[in-house]
Amino acid sequence: MRFLVVEDDEFVAQALKLLLAEQSYGVDLAPTGRLALEMVESFEYDLVILDLLLPDINGVHLCQQLRSQGHSVPILLLTGQNDVEQKAVALNAGADDYVVKPFDHRELLARVQALLRRGLGQPLPELTWGALQFDPSSRHVTYSGQEITLTPKEYAMLELFLRHSDRAFSAKLLLDRVWAAEDYPNEEAVRTHIKGLRQKLRQAGAPDDFIKTIHRVGYRLNPALNPELLALPQATCLIVVASKADQIGLQSVLRGETWLHPVWLRQYDDVLSNLVTHLPGLALFSYDLDPIASLNLCRHLRQSQRWQHLPVMFLLGQKTISAIQQVFEAGANEVIDQPVVGPELRTRIANQLRLAENSGAPMPPSCPTVSP
Repeated sequence: MRFLVVEDDEFVAQALKLLLAEQSYGVDLAPTGRLALEMVESFEYDLVILDLLLPDINGVHLCQQLRSQGHSVPILLLTGQNDVEQKAVALNAGADDYVVKPFDHRELLARVQALLRRGLGQPLPELTWGALQFDPSSRHVTYSGQEITLTPKEYAMLELFLRHSDRAFSAKLLLDRVWAAEDYPNEEAVRTHIKGLRQKLRQAGAPDDFIKTIHRVGYRLNPALNPELLALPQATCLIVVASKADQIGLQSVLRGETWLHPVWLRQYDDVLSNLVTHLPGLALFSYDLDPIASLNLCRHLRQSQRWQHLPVMFLLGQKTISAIQQVFEAGANEVIDQPVVGPELRTRIANQLRLAENSGAPMPPSCPTVSP
C-alpha cells in the first residue's frame, strides 16, 4: 500500500517514512501543499498523512481542496494543537482522523490501521481468503495454519490484493501502489516479486493459481478459492433514496448483484408497510432525504421486538461529525458516504447480512444463504 506524507519538517517526515516503511508501506514525501496536490493527481494513494501547518497552505484548506476535487482517500491529520474546536474544524473539512504531536508511534500505527479498515469496509483487522489468514496488526501470514515469511514488497502486494479483492492489478498499477516514487523499478521487478510470492504460497500448500494472471489485465486473487464469495446471503433490501438520480446511480452500482433484491422507496411513510410486505434482510436509508424522519424511523426499529435486529445502513451525502454521531446514536449499523463506490457498497451490504446471520438473531424467510 502507498501513503503520502505531507510534512515540511524533514526530521518528522523521515521518521514517519521509516516507521511506515517498517510496516511494508511505500511512502512518498511532500513538503508543501502545492506539491501534495500534484502528487495526489498523479498517483493513487491509500492514505494521506497531512500536517496541519504547512509553509504554503493550511492543512485544513488542503484537506478541503482534496475533498472538493473528489478525492476520497483517507486523511490522517497531524496537529500540534490539542484544541477541541480546531479538531472539529479539521474533521468537518474532510479529515478522517487526527493525531496530536508529539505522538506515540503505536497510536499512529493503530489509527492508520483503523482508517484503512474503515475506508475499505473491513469489519475485522484480520483479512482472509480461503485458507489464507493475514493479520495486519501483527504482520502474521499463514496458510492452513502454516506460517509464511514474506519480504516487505511481497507482504505489501498480498495486502493490496486482499484489501481490493474485487480488482485485478496491472504491473504498472502495482508499481504505483506498492513502490515509493524514489525507488520506482521497472515492471520486471513486479513479475519477480509475484513469482516469489506464488512460490511461498505454494510451499505452504496453496494452489498454483491462488494468484491468477488475467491475460492483458494483470493479477488478482482467485475468487474460486474464497468460499465466502460463493455463498452470498440472498436478501431483499429496502432502499429509501432522496431523488430519482440517486436511485439511478445506485441501480448502476448494484447492477449484476443478483443476490440482492432492492425495493425502492421515496418517502419514509412507506417503510413500515413495506417491511411487513417484503420482510427485508436489510434497510438502506438516505439521511439527506429527511434527517429527522430517517433517525426517528431507525430508533423505532431498534425499539421494535420484531425489527430490532434488522441491519440499517445510512447513505450520507454531507459527512459531518454531527450527522455521523446522530446516525449511530439512533442505532445504525453502518454509514456509507456518497458518491457511492460499487465494490465498497457491495462488500458492506454483504458484511452486514453475514453479521446478522451469524449473530443468532431471527432472520426473515427471504434471506436464506444460497449460491448465486
